[in-house]
Amino acid sequence: MRTTRFITLFAAWAFVACGLENPIVNAITHDNSRRLPDVQDNVIHGFVANGGAAKVKAAVGGKALQGRGTTASSDGEFKLHLPGAQAYTGLLLSAATGHFQYLNLVPYVPAQASVFNGEALLSLSLLNPAYPVVDINSTAAALLIQGKLMLEKKSMNSLSVQAIKKAQSDIKALSGSDQAVRAFFAYVATLMQGVKPGGPLPFVLDLPADAGPGDLLSQAFADSRKAFVDKLAAAAQAFRFQVCYSRTQIAVVFMVDLSKGKKDGNCQVVNTFNWAKKEPGKHVYITGGVHKTTPICGPDRKNACLTKDQVDQVNKLFANWVPNQVRMYDDGTHGDAVAGDSVYTRAFVLPYIPLDTSPDHRGVRLGYKYTYGHPGQGWTGSEEWPGNQRIIELEDINGDGIVTRYDIFGDETSNKDKANLLTPANGGCGVNLWETDKRDNCGHDTWENRIDTNGDCKPDTWPRPGSVSAITVPCK
Repeated sequence: MRTTRFITLFAAWAFVACGLENPIVNAITHDNSRRLPDVQDNVIHGFVANGGAAKVKAAVGGKALQGRGTTASSDGEFKLHLPGAQAYTGLLLSAATGHFQYLNLVPYVPAQASVFNGEALLSLSLLNPAYPVVDINSTAAALLIQGKLMLEKKSMNSLSVQAIKKAQSDIKALSGSDQAVRAFFAYVATLMQGVKPGGPLPFVLDLPADAGPGDLLSQAFADSRKAFVDKLAAAAQAFRFQVCYSRTQIAVVFMVDLSKGKKDGNCQVVNTFNWAKKEPGKHVYITGGVHKTTPICGPDRKNACLTKDQVDQVNKLFANWVPNQVRMYDDGTHGDAVAGDSVYTRAFVLPYIPLDTSPDHRGVRLGYKYTYGHPGQGWTGSEEWPGNQRIIELEDINGDGIVTRYDIFGDETSNKDKANLLTPANGGCGVNLWETDKRDNCGHDTWENRIDTNGDCKPDTWPRPGSVSAITVPCK
């Protein structure tokens, strides 16, 4: 039963993530001669309070959606087109004129169910029943949810749709009864009064990777940041995010950086193409499989283990160590956060063994490696380095329900298992060990990791994947 659940979940997730569900799959498998039509747009239909001629835009995960915007009519009505092939969790709407900027956090926008559907008109009042209009109240609620996540060092992807809706409902009730929440709403209204005709807007859509609550305000409102953060922090204590994560499956995101100038664990610039040849027409791939030290179910182990079928399925997902088969993306899809930034991404849903339930503290362990090659090419000239593998144990260290591993292509000082080049001064001993294999003067790099965002060679921030959500279950 557990194996069947995993395989079914992965298949469903893989197609939903691309917005391609059963009607499309049936068309592909039963009529290969047909060219399928393009997926039609989703259109959010709503109103902006006092919003004649307001410019309406959207953002997801702290990044504005490029090329997607509209202008509200004289009575504030707008229709915002979004790609129908993509589902969005925590879509942030911004409506702005020269006199104000309002926000509205939409819990979920579903992908189109079929390529044969026409444009789908989605009413904002149904998408966000707690805040059906883009106004000052929806603005304060959206800022409060974003700010609380930042205070808790989590991303919007860590929340289920139900958790976002529940938070909005709670905030709406608290805005009339809780003093701290009321004070925050009032302060947001005060910020609106500081918007000068034609001047800068107060709220930021494109946020830095290590954003804190103060970064929600633009530099033009920097003098207001301390008061804003203080009031937000006080109001954030009035409610809690109610979300429960699966204990049997977990979303896993691999991100590999091929940009120039990245530094390794020795604070030296990585020679990205020391082994792989840089040639036109190549792509980035990931390959690997279940590591031999993963607990496998058998006569002596019935729980906190993987079945043979699960092992085979995971190995298949990673092409079982065949290179240049499983492609990674830098186009804003498949969990990629920012198109064209040389960070390539691939997301999976994998079986999960929480370490706190494992009798020997071993969880699901993977060996993997990145390649840069032509489709179907062999190892030579494409692997980031020969002879060794990267290793990772699937454990949710930061509590966001997602395992995110951020690597630099060709970095031989990170989670490379053997012939590891991390110097003794930085904790290296030539090998990279699992957390259960303690050895004096040997470092460990086998879990999801923080990244360095300011170039000082000190990890400071958890990486943020794109539109990948945690696997949640109903809370008991």
